[in-house]
Amino acid sequence: MPRALSAEARGCPPAWRTEWPRSLAPRRSAAAQDDLGRFGARVAAGGAELARQAAATRAEERRRVVRRPDAGAEPEIAPAAADEALAALRGRGLPFQPVVDGDVLPRLPLEAIGDGASARVPVLVGTNADESKLFLFLDPEGGALDAAGLEARAGELLGARAGHVIAVYRDARRARGESVAPAELWSAIESDRTMRHPAMHLAERQRAHQPRTYAYLFTWPSPFMGGALGACHALELPFVFGTLGHPMLRPFAGKGPAAEALATRVQDAWIAFARAGDPSHPGIGAWPAYDAATRATMILDRECRVEAAPREPERAVWDAVG
Repeated sequence: MPRALSAEARGCPPAWRTEWPRSLAPRRSAAAQDDLGRFGARVAAGGAELARQAAATRAEERRRVVRRPDAGAEPEIAPAAADEALAALRGRGLPFQPVVDGDVLPRLPLEAIGDGASARVPVLVGTNADESKLFLFLDPEGGALDAAGLEARAGELLGARAGHVIAVYRDARRARGESVAPAELWSAIESDRTMRHPAMHLAERQRAHQPRTYAYLFTWPSPFMGGALGACHALELPFVFGTLGHPMLRPFAGKGPAAEALATRVQDAWIAFARAGDPSHPGIGAWPAYDAATRATMILDRECRVEAAPREPERAVWDAVG
Protein backbone atom coordinates (compact mmCIF):
# COMPACT_ATOMS: atom_id res chain seq x y z
CA MET A 1 0.00 0.00 0.00
CA PRO A 2 1.48 3.38 -0.96
CA ARG A 3 2.03 5.74 1.95
CA ALA A 4 1.11 9.41 1.69
CA LEU A 5 3.29 11.55 3.94
CA SER A 6 2.68 15.17 4.81
CA ALA A 7 4.77 16.79 7.54
CA GLU A 8 2.59 14.77 9.94
CA ALA A 9 2.44 11.64 7.75
CA ARG A 10 -1.28 11.84 7.12
CA GLY A 11 -3.41 10.22 4.41
CA CYS A 12 -6.84 11.13 3.11
CA PRO A 13 -9.62 8.52 3.00
CA PRO A 14 -12.04 9.18 0.10
CA ALA A 15 -14.99 9.48 2.48
CA TRP A 16 -13.50 12.69 3.93
CA ARG A 17 -13.12 14.55 0.66
CA THR A 18 -15.27 17.55 1.44
CA GLU A 19 -16.58 17.38 4.98
CA TRP A 20 -16.91 15.14 8.00
CA PRO A 21 -19.90 12.78 7.75
CA ARG A 22 -22.93 14.31 9.43
CA SER A 23 -23.24 11.26 11.66
CA LEU A 24 -19.78 12.06 13.10
CA ALA A 25 -20.21 15.82 13.36
CA PRO A 26 -20.26 17.07 16.96
CA ARG A 27 -23.65 18.25 18.18
CA ARG A 28 -23.53 21.71 19.72
CA SER A 29 -26.07 24.15 21.04
CA ALA A 30 -26.57 27.50 19.34
CA ALA A 31 -24.72 29.12 22.24
CA ALA A 32 -21.79 26.76 21.81
CA GLN A 33 -21.69 27.43 18.07
CA ASP A 34 -21.66 31.16 18.76
CA ASP A 35 -18.85 30.66 21.26
CA LEU A 36 -16.81 28.80 18.65
CA GLY A 37 -17.39 31.69 16.28
CA ARG A 38 -15.19 33.79 18.54
CA PHE A 39 -12.24 31.49 17.89
CA GLY A 40 -10.09 34.34 16.58
CA ALA A 41 -10.19 36.14 19.89
CA ARG A 42 -9.58 32.93 21.74
CA VAL A 43 -6.49 32.14 19.75
CA ALA A 44 -5.07 35.61 20.29
CA ALA A 45 -5.68 35.32 23.99
CA GLY A 46 -4.52 31.72 24.13
CA GLY A 47 -1.43 32.63 22.15
CA ALA A 48 -0.61 35.43 24.54
CA GLU A 49 -0.96 33.01 27.42
CA LEU A 50 1.29 30.52 25.68
CA ALA A 51 3.87 33.24 25.21
CA ARG A 52 3.68 34.13 28.88
CA GLN A 53 3.98 30.49 29.86
CA ALA A 54 6.96 30.03 27.56
CA ALA A 55 8.69 33.09 28.99
CA ALA A 56 7.96 31.89 32.51
CA THR A 57 9.30 28.46 31.65
CA ARG A 58 12.54 29.90 30.31
CA ALA A 59 12.92 32.02 33.42
CA GLU A 60 12.33 28.99 35.65
CA GLU A 61 14.81 26.92 33.63
CA ARG A 62 17.38 29.64 34.11
CA ARG A 63 16.75 29.69 37.86
CA ARG A 64 17.14 25.91 38.02
CA VAL A 65 20.48 26.10 36.30
CA VAL A 66 21.93 28.74 38.59
CA ARG A 67 20.70 27.61 42.00
CA ARG A 68 21.87 24.80 44.22
CA PRO A 69 19.48 21.99 45.18
CA ASP A 70 19.50 23.07 48.82
CA ALA A 71 17.19 25.99 49.45
CA GLY A 72 18.74 29.35 50.06
CA ALA A 73 22.19 28.48 48.74
CA GLU A 74 24.19 30.76 46.51
CA PRO A 75 24.12 30.12 42.74
CA GLU A 76 26.42 27.31 41.67
CA ILE A 77 27.26 28.92 38.32
CA ALA A 78 27.01 32.45 37.01
CA PRO A 79 23.84 33.59 35.18
CA ALA A 80 25.90 34.12 32.01
CA ALA A 81 26.95 30.46 32.08
CA ALA A 82 23.33 29.45 32.59
CA ASP A 83 22.34 31.43 29.51
CA GLU A 84 25.02 29.61 27.52
CA ALA A 85 23.74 26.24 28.70
CA LEU A 86 20.16 27.07 27.76
CA ALA A 87 21.28 28.38 24.37
CA ALA A 88 22.97 25.06 23.70
CA LEU A 89 19.76 23.21 24.54
CA ARG A 90 17.80 25.26 21.99
CA GLY A 91 19.66 23.66 19.09
CA ARG A 92 19.01 20.07 20.10
CA GLY A 93 15.49 19.83 18.72
CA LEU A 94 12.39 18.50 20.44
CA PRO A 95 12.69 17.66 24.14
CA PHE A 96 11.04 14.28 23.51
CA GLN A 97 11.67 12.38 20.28
CA PRO A 98 12.47 8.87 19.04
CA VAL A 99 15.97 7.66 19.78
CA VAL A 100 18.00 4.81 18.34
CA ASP A 101 17.87 2.05 20.94
CA GLY A 102 19.07 -0.89 18.86
CA ASP A 103 15.72 -2.65 19.24
CA VAL A 104 12.54 -0.71 18.43
CA LEU A 105 14.54 1.78 16.36
CA PRO A 106 17.72 -0.05 15.40
CA ARG A 107 19.26 2.77 13.32
CA LEU A 108 18.69 6.30 12.09
CA PRO A 109 15.69 6.32 9.69
CA LEU A 110 17.43 8.39 7.00
CA GLU A 111 20.35 5.98 6.99
CA ALA A 112 18.02 3.02 6.65
CA ILE A 113 16.07 4.71 3.84
CA GLY A 114 19.32 5.54 2.08
CA ASP A 115 20.21 1.87 2.18
CA GLY A 116 16.88 0.90 0.63
CA ALA A 117 14.92 -0.23 3.68
CA SER A 118 11.75 1.31 2.17
CA ALA A 119 12.56 0.60 -1.46
CA ARG A 120 9.13 -0.87 -2.22
CA VAL A 121 7.20 2.04 -0.70
CA PRO A 122 6.03 4.94 -2.92
CA VAL A 123 6.42 8.22 -0.97
CA LEU A 124 4.76 11.62 -1.15
CA VAL A 125 6.55 14.03 1.15
CA GLY A 126 6.59 17.79 1.65
CA THR A 127 6.43 20.70 4.01
CA ASN A 128 4.88 24.12 4.39
CA ALA A 129 6.80 27.24 3.40
CA ASP A 130 6.72 28.88 6.84
CA GLU A 131 6.64 25.91 9.19
CA SER A 132 8.21 27.59 12.20
CA LYS A 133 5.82 30.55 12.24
CA LEU A 134 3.21 28.45 14.04
CA PHE A 135 5.49 28.55 17.07
CA LEU A 136 5.68 32.35 17.27
CA PHE A 137 3.59 32.18 20.43
CA LEU A 138 6.29 30.13 22.11
CA ASP A 139 9.09 32.42 21.04
CA PRO A 140 8.04 36.06 21.50
CA GLU A 141 11.65 37.24 21.31
CA GLY A 142 11.99 35.67 17.87
CA GLY A 143 9.33 37.92 16.41
CA ALA A 144 11.25 41.02 17.50
CA LEU A 145 14.77 40.06 16.45
CA ASP A 146 17.15 42.69 15.18
CA ALA A 147 20.25 41.95 13.08
CA ALA A 148 22.42 41.38 16.14
CA GLY A 149 19.86 39.02 17.66
CA LEU A 150 19.63 37.04 14.41
CA GLU A 151 23.39 36.68 14.24
CA ALA A 152 23.53 35.59 17.87
CA ARG A 153 20.84 32.93 17.42
CA ALA A 154 22.29 31.63 14.18
CA GLY A 155 25.71 31.57 15.79
CA GLU A 156 24.42 29.36 18.61
CA LEU A 157 23.36 26.75 16.05
CA LEU A 158 25.88 27.15 13.26
CA GLY A 159 28.99 28.69 14.72
CA ALA A 160 31.29 30.23 12.12
CA ARG A 161 28.93 29.23 9.29
CA ALA A 162 26.11 31.45 10.57
CA GLY A 163 27.06 34.52 8.56
CA HIS A 164 27.15 32.55 5.31
CA VAL A 165 23.75 30.94 5.94
CA ILE A 166 22.16 34.29 6.79
CA ALA A 167 23.62 35.84 3.63
CA VAL A 168 22.26 33.01 1.46
CA TYR A 169 18.79 33.44 2.88
CA ARG A 170 18.89 37.22 2.64
CA ASP A 171 20.02 37.17 -1.00
CA ALA A 172 17.56 34.46 -2.07
CA ARG A 173 14.57 36.07 -0.40
CA ARG A 174 15.46 39.52 -1.69
CA ALA A 175 15.70 38.12 -5.23
CA ARG A 176 12.15 36.74 -4.87
CA GLY A 177 10.84 40.02 -3.43
CA GLU A 178 10.28 38.54 0.03
CA SER A 179 10.94 40.19 3.38
CA VAL A 180 14.50 40.10 4.67
CA ALA A 181 13.67 41.42 8.15
CA PRO A 182 15.72 39.55 10.79
CA ALA A 183 12.65 37.83 12.24
CA GLU A 184 11.62 36.62 8.78
CA LEU A 185 15.10 35.33 8.05
CA TRP A 186 15.17 33.45 11.35
CA SER A 187 11.78 31.90 10.66
CA ALA A 188 12.88 30.80 7.19
CA ILE A 189 16.14 29.36 8.48
CA GLU A 190 14.42 27.38 11.21
CA SER A 191 11.64 26.18 8.89
CA ASP A 192 14.18 24.73 6.50
CA ARG A 193 16.61 23.46 9.12
CA THR A 194 14.01 21.52 11.06
CA MET A 195 11.46 20.60 8.38
CA ARG A 196 12.10 21.20 4.70
CA HIS A 197 15.71 20.12 4.35
CA PRO A 198 15.17 16.83 6.22
CA ALA A 199 12.06 16.16 4.10
CA MET A 200 13.90 16.78 0.84
CA HIS A 201 16.82 14.72 2.10
CA LEU A 202 14.39 11.87 2.68
CA ALA A 203 12.94 12.30 -0.83
CA GLU A 204 16.38 12.27 -2.41
CA ARG A 205 17.44 9.12 -0.58
CA GLN A 206 14.16 7.34 -1.27
CA ARG A 207 14.27 8.27 -4.97
CA ALA A 208 17.51 6.32 -5.36
CA HIS A 209 15.49 3.15 -4.70
CA GLN A 210 11.87 4.03 -5.55
CA PRO A 211 10.90 5.98 -8.71
CA ARG A 212 7.48 6.81 -7.32
CA THR A 213 8.76 9.50 -4.96
CA TYR A 214 6.99 12.89 -5.03
CA ALA A 215 7.53 16.23 -3.31
CA TYR A 216 5.35 19.23 -2.53
CA LEU A 217 5.68 22.67 -0.99
CA PHE A 218 2.51 24.12 0.53
CA THR A 219 2.59 27.92 0.23
CA TRP A 220 -1.04 28.96 0.85
CA PRO A 221 -0.84 31.59 3.63
CA SER A 222 -3.03 31.59 6.71
CA PRO A 223 -5.13 34.77 7.00
CA PHE A 224 -4.98 34.59 10.79
CA MET A 225 -3.29 37.41 12.70
CA GLY A 226 -3.21 39.53 9.58
CA GLY A 227 -1.20 36.90 7.74
CA ALA A 228 1.60 36.76 10.32
CA LEU A 229 1.61 32.95 10.36
CA GLY A 230 2.19 32.56 6.63
CA ALA A 231 2.07 28.96 5.39
CA CYS A 232 2.79 27.64 8.87
CA HIS A 233 3.09 24.17 10.35
CA ALA A 234 -0.12 22.08 10.14
CA LEU A 235 -1.91 24.57 7.86
CA GLU A 236 -2.28 21.94 5.13
CA LEU A 237 -4.31 19.59 7.35
CA PRO A 238 -7.74 21.24 6.91
CA PHE A 239 -7.15 21.09 3.15
CA VAL A 240 -6.17 17.43 3.28
CA PHE A 241 -9.07 16.39 5.48
CA GLY A 242 -11.72 18.69 4.03
CA THR A 243 -12.46 20.54 7.27
CA LEU A 244 -12.21 24.13 6.04
CA GLY A 245 -15.80 24.72 7.09
CA HIS A 246 -15.18 23.89 10.73
CA PRO A 247 -15.73 27.08 12.76
CA MET A 248 -12.53 26.53 14.72
CA LEU A 249 -10.42 26.14 11.57
CA ARG A 250 -11.95 28.71 9.24
CA PRO A 251 -10.07 31.72 10.68
CA PHE A 252 -6.82 29.74 10.59
CA ALA A 253 -7.03 28.15 7.14
CA GLY A 254 -9.14 30.67 5.23
CA LYS A 255 -12.35 30.32 3.29
CA GLY A 256 -13.92 31.09 -0.05
CA PRO A 257 -13.83 29.59 -3.56
CA ALA A 258 -10.02 29.64 -3.84
CA ALA A 259 -9.59 27.77 -0.56
CA GLU A 260 -12.22 25.21 -1.51
CA ALA A 261 -10.63 24.71 -4.92
CA LEU A 262 -7.22 24.10 -3.36
CA ALA A 263 -8.72 21.66 -0.88
CA THR A 264 -10.31 19.69 -3.73
CA ARG A 265 -7.03 19.53 -5.61
CA VAL A 266 -5.09 18.45 -2.53
CA GLN A 267 -7.62 15.79 -1.53
CA ASP A 268 -7.81 14.39 -5.06
CA ALA A 269 -4.01 14.23 -5.18
CA TRP A 270 -3.77 12.39 -1.85
CA ILE A 271 -6.52 9.99 -2.93
CA ALA A 272 -4.90 9.35 -6.31
CA PHE A 273 -1.62 8.62 -4.59
CA ALA A 274 -3.22 6.30 -2.05
CA ARG A 275 -4.96 4.41 -4.83
CA ALA A 276 -2.23 4.16 -7.44
CA GLY A 277 1.02 5.56 -6.05
CA ASP A 278 0.87 8.67 -8.26
CA PRO A 279 -0.71 11.98 -7.08
CA SER A 280 -1.38 13.26 -10.62
CA HIS A 281 -5.02 13.92 -11.50
CA PRO A 282 -6.91 16.12 -13.99
CA GLY A 283 -7.47 18.93 -11.50
CA ILE A 284 -3.77 19.39 -10.79
CA GLY A 285 -2.12 17.99 -13.89
CA ALA A 286 0.92 15.78 -14.20
CA TRP A 287 2.93 15.57 -10.99
CA PRO A 288 6.45 14.45 -11.93
CA ALA A 289 8.54 12.34 -9.61
CA TYR A 290 11.25 13.95 -7.52
CA ASP A 291 14.90 13.36 -8.35
CA ALA A 292 18.23 15.00 -7.55
CA ALA A 293 18.62 16.34 -11.09
CA THR A 294 15.41 18.39 -11.42
CA ARG A 295 13.96 18.34 -7.87
CA ALA A 296 10.47 18.68 -9.38
CA THR A 297 8.12 19.91 -6.65
CA MET A 298 4.40 20.61 -6.73
CA ILE A 299 3.61 24.04 -5.31
CA LEU A 300 0.24 23.89 -3.55
CA ASP A 301 -1.34 27.33 -3.47
CA ARG A 302 -4.07 29.39 -5.11
CA GLU A 303 -2.61 28.16 -8.39
CA CYS A 304 -0.93 24.77 -8.23
CA ARG A 305 2.14 24.35 -10.41
CA VAL A 306 5.29 22.28 -10.74
CA GLU A 307 8.60 24.03 -10.09
CA ALA A 308 12.06 22.67 -10.63
CA ALA A 309 14.17 23.03 -7.48
CA PRO A 310 12.13 25.73 -5.68
CA ARG A 311 14.10 27.74 -3.14
CA GLU A 312 17.21 25.91 -4.23
CA PRO A 313 19.80 28.26 -2.67
CA GLU A 314 18.29 27.69 0.77
CA ARG A 315 18.01 23.92 0.32
CA ALA A 316 21.55 23.62 -1.02
CA VAL A 317 23.13 25.60 1.79
CA TRP A 318 22.06 22.92 4.30
CA ASP A 319 23.75 20.28 2.17
CA ALA A 320 26.91 22.34 2.43
CA VAL A 321 26.51 22.99 6.15
CA GLY A 322 25.90 19.32 6.84
